[in-house]
Parts: sequence; structure tokens; C-alpha cells
Amino acid sequence: MKAKEYYKQYNEIKAEKGSDYALVKCLMNMFNEVKEIQNSRNAKTDKALISILNETNQKANAFIKLVNKDIDNTKQGFILKDAFLL
Repeated sequence: MKAKEYYKQYNEIKAEKGSDYALVKCLMNMFNEVKEIQNSRNAKTDKALISILNETNQKANAFIKLVNKDIDNTKQGFILKDAFLL
């Protein structure tokens, strides 16, 4: 999925269960997607996994940028980037 799709999913979950749960759920889905990409690319080396994690980190940063725009007017603070950076 793309960052905008995760953001849409975030908003849907946030309406039902709150923003904290929605954020964790979306980041967990991104983490699970790493394994799917690894299997689809038949990536077996550390270098290949690091490449996949860097791609996922870029996606997570785009997603977090959208979430930070959403919470800019609240007192929750900002979410830090580079969640998947090694």
C-alpha cells in the first residue's frame, strides 16, 4: 500500500478506536508488509532486507508527515520520522 492509503486507513481506524491505536495499527501493517515484500522479491541477503526497510522507511515518513499535519492543531505533539531506519 502507499502512504496515502495508510493515511486513509488511519483515519478510518481513528474514528472507531482513537488516534493512538490507529497509528500503531498502521505502522504494524507497514512492518508486516516488509515480510510480504521480502517473500515476493525472494530477498535472502541482509543487503536486500536493508533496501526493503529503507523503502518502507520512506513510505512511513510520508505517512507520518500526513499524520503530523492532521495533529498540528492539537496538543498531542508530533510523531518522529525514521521509524524503520537502520
